[in-house]
Amino acid sequence: MAKIIVKPYNSLYDDPNLVIRVVNLGLNEKITIQSCQTSDKGREFHAYAYYITDDNGKVDVSVDSSFGGYYTGVEPLGLLWAMRIVPGPKQKFSSLVKQDATTPAFIIYKVYRGHIDIDQIGSINTRKCLMVSSKFERKFANSNIRRFVVKEGDLRGVIFVPEQKGSFMGVIDLGGVNGGMVEMRAALLSNYGFVVLSLSLFGAFDQIKKVSHVDLAYIERGVKYLLCHEKVFKDGVGVLGVSFGGSAVLAAATFVKDIKCVVNISGPLSASGFTNFKYGEKIWMPTEEKINGHPVIDGIQRPSCMIQTPQYLKIHKHFPEFQKSEASILFIYGEDDRSVNWKEQSELAIQLMKSSNKTNYEIKSYPGTGHMIFPPYVPMFSLAYILPTANYPTYLGGTSKDHAYGQANAWKHIISFLKEHGNKMRDNNFTLESRL
Repeated sequence: MAKIIVKPYNSLYDDPNLVIRVVNLGLNEKITIQSCQTSDKGREFHAYAYYITDDNGKVDVSVDSSFGGYYTGVEPLGLLWAMRIVPGPKQKFSSLVKQDATTPAFIIYKVYRGHIDIDQIGSINTRKCLMVSSKFERKFANSNIRRFVVKEGDLRGVIFVPEQKGSFMGVIDLGGVNGGMVEMRAALLSNYGFVVLSLSLFGAFDQIKKVSHVDLAYIERGVKYLLCHEKVFKDGVGVLGVSFGGSAVLAAATFVKDIKCVVNISGPLSASGFTNFKYGEKIWMPTEEKINGHPVIDGIQRPSCMIQTPQYLKIHKHFPEFQKSEASILFIYGEDDRSVNWKEQSELAIQLMKSSNKTNYEIKSYPGTGHMIFPPYVPMFSLAYILPTANYPTYLGGTSKDHAYGQANAWKHIISFLKEHGNKMRDNNFTLESRL
């Protein structure tokens, strides 16, 4: 009888060492392997690929090539990153970004006889070809990570704390223009030895759902809260965010001296989403944004770029002077980003850095990668209603395979960047303790 073997059964979501084998099949037999997952909102996602068994009646996805389906070639994690929403009248575009990091992602693998176009014939008509199915898990935090809800003053979020002895660098993680938190990313980061506060700017718990401005002093209060945590180094914190959140943490570093390193993922060098940045009496306004009016193909807007890059001489109207911050900065861009022009943004960043003789920054860009760069193996999130005023969903860029590679490489750079600064703080604290 056919059997699916998945090792490890319960691994971290960003673990690249996943082995999927199907055994006890006929020799040189055509099979279709399908992966299925349900999002937090109840939407069904899947991917499938065509394989041919070897002379032992076995397929090993880690080393064998797919001959068709959602991807081709040797792609050990393809059945994860290639997932997209199952076609159907009740299905709408959605994301597989998991907000509830307390429970694992449950993935079901199914094996069918023959090479079957499941999208074309529908899942009901595939039942007669089904040979075997099996479920496994991908978790977001190890057992030594504790999660706590944060409701301190006006701060709202969740914090992930490693249970082992010692202190760690604190990291603040911000989401995008739609508010809320990217709890999944914060949980995954905590496994690398960080205390991570996933901080909601708006839209979570009892917060209002939409704001006209974001006060950077709110992020400053988040930094102070994190530094007061008993498990956090007092030298300073790291911050990261995606899209609007990436811009926000970069802007906050201008004023918050305790921010020692910044990861800006796809965030423009301006306020955006028709939302101002504010600090004290100073306000920075968004650059021009075109939410509607882009070419529409098959009911989807396909812009070349939505957010205008500020002119060098006028950037002071749209963004603080982050280049004067002492914080180290890592910029992460997708080269197929349809929300911001990564090349213009990079060139502007370099120009601003040179104006202040700032050298402690890096810019990483990834071909074929779109706007929403999440942790590895999260399926590409390429369609979204940017704001409620949008007439059509907007294509955010990226091609599935390239985007998957971009996310995996970006994650390595982010972890390395944060670890470098965390290790410096650990060394400083070790030296200080040895002198006492």
